Amino acid sequence: MEISPSLMSTGMQTIKASQQQLAGAAHAVANSNVSEMPMMNIADLTQQLVQMDQAQHLAMVGGKMVEAASENIGTLIDTTS
Repeated sequence: MEISPSLMSTGMQTIKASQQQLAGAAHAVANSNVSEMPMMNIADLTQQLVQMDQAQHLAMVGGKMVEAASENIGTLIDTTS
């Protein structure tokens, strides 16, 4: 059985990317000013909230990748013991 370290690192990179996406979207939401041109800013705010939701799903995918890599390592250890 071959263990690919790239699965673990890809999962970690995915989680990091989701954190960066979430931080950017949260920053945009915190700095939004809905009182000026409300319709335009509400659309931008909605887009940022969608990006935050996407970041959550991306983090979950990264977590599943790390979990799968960990299970593969555990299986290899159990098999060789």
